[in-house]
Amino acid sequence: MILRSQLLVLASLLTGCSSCHVASYYKPTPDSRKYVQTYTQLPGYAGLKLGDQASAMIAFCGDKYLPAAGSAVQLCISVELANNSTMRFLDGKVQLTAGAMKPVMVQIASIEYEVSCRVQAGTRICSSSEESPVDGPRTKRPGMHAGLDRYLFEPLLAFRGANDTLHEGAIFGQRLIGKRSYLVKTAPIAIGKETPLVIAFPDVLIDGQIVALPRLEFQVVTEEVCRMIPLA
Repeated sequence: MILRSQLLVLASLLTGCSSCHVASYYKPTPDSRKYVQTYTQLPGYAGLKLGDQASAMIAFCGDKYLPAAGSAVQLCISVELANNSTMRFLDGKVQLTAGAMKPVMVQIASIEYEVSCRVQAGTRICSSSEESPVDGPRTKRPGMHAGLDRYLFEPLLAFRGANDTLHEGAIFGQRLIGKRSYLVKTAPIAIGKETPLVIAFPDVLIDGQIVALPRLEFQVVTEEVCRMIPLA
């Protein structure tokens, strides 16, 4: 399970960081029950399937590369929902346990998504619906370039999936089907280099059904990597 929108964005960044180098970073540990998927080509990333209607890709956020172990970090969760499916977090905090240290509760700071629009022959064409998918207020902010808008909303609000053409295409031999990607970010936290780092997520409600997310375990590793790219 590789999310189509992340793959195209990540692959587009690979041209600037294709050389190999030695790095220390947080690497997910595959679980014995196969709930968690890891990727040889995307070190530092874990994939989860959330029932039949949603999936997620999880990594520590970084401005340019995946963050170095021992630095202050944010956890990023990119969620894709089937069109018109609904999801909400049942709690606004994520639990992190580093080595033998006591668990720390980290607040989910925000959830965001992007919509790209252009005018063609007098008609406004957008990558997905501009109608709000959120059962509550949202904040609009400028995107990284003209025509791209970013929307943020509170982490406990329910939101709906939507068809999306922002990153449609093909990558790694797979057809990328358009679904909107929602990026969930935690507040920054300094966790040192204690390992393993165990992450326990709150349950989510998808189409009225409670879905429990499996715990993730990350280890600090120092190894040669060729594709170190951020989820955020």
